[in-house]
Amino acid sequence: MSAKAVELILLRQLLSRLPLPASLVDAEGNVIYINAATERLLGVDYEAMGEQPLTSFDFLDPRRRDETPMAISEMPLATALRERRPQQYRMILHGMDGVPHPIVTTAIPLDGQGGTPLGAVSFFWEENENQEPVLP
Repeated sequence: MSAKAVELILLRQLLSRLPLPASLVDAEGNVIYINAATERLLGVDYEAMGEQPLTSFDFLDPRRRDETPMAISEMPLATALRERRPQQYRMILHGMDGVPHPIVTTAIPLDGQGGTPLGAVSFFWEENENQEPVLP
């Protein structure tokens, strides 16, 4: 991980311990971390990929619940980063194997001291359409 704000480094450490899928982007929109729960759910190997712009994650084929395509820029994580306000959304992400995963995601912008934008964090979990959301 290149030089990052201490808040992002500490948050990355916390996310690495969570059983809940989570991802972290910096203020420039680069995915700087995805945790093991995200790797398992989506079949992504973060260590092999390294830091990449969020726009390079189009292979996840994000979709709205009605199956209409969603641009990466419309995803809650991108919107939270751009608009600097929390987002929550039900959507579908596809794993590397093409399997669709209906999820609920919450994305939160991150600010440093003095209100400096640092990036955003996203938490999500798979949802069964016939049940309330359940953590993995």
